[in-house]
Amino acid sequence: MKKFFTLMFAAMLAGQAMAQTTFEINKLKYTVIEGTTNVSVSEGSSYPSGDMTIPSTVTSPDDGVLYTVTTINNNAFGHCYSLTSV
Repeated sequence: MKKFFTLMFAAMLAGQAMAQTTFEINKLKYTVIEGTTNVSVSEGSSYPSGDMTIPSTVTSPDDGVLYTVTTINNNAFGHCYSLTSV
């Protein structure tokens, strides 16, 4: 019985580790704030340029969940040298 609970606990942890916590849209990375439908904005894998508009809500491309953008992380645009406005 102890082995069964150990396996169930390990499976549960593996499922949580695989859960999506970040996604990228239009060169911005959104990180889900745990336990909410809110996200924070940080620098993506490539740098936006020109005029950037941060939407008030975004939909995850993977699971279709609608999230509210509530936070912009420090240095979210630190390396965006071609960005002219946000």
